[in-house]
Amino acid sequence: MTSTEQLSAHPGTVLLSTSEAAEFLRVPRQTLARWRCDGKGPSYSKIGKHVRYRQADLDAWVETETIHPREVL
Repeated sequence: MTSTEQLSAHPGTVLLSTSEAAEFLRVPRQTLARWRCDGKGPSYSKIGKHVRYRQADLDAWVETETIHPREVL
């Protein structure tokens, strides 16, 4: 199954460009590029030569980066 077929198998999937994902996360585009090179950051897809981020993956990644302070008793 090709990338296009996989994506079309998930109706309602929102794909964002690097610029759009950076804007959503409020980080510079270069930060996303560095994270990709370092194997960190949110999951992404390569569609041809284009990098795309699924909105659901960005939302899930933000949740994993959320810090919950311990309650002080």
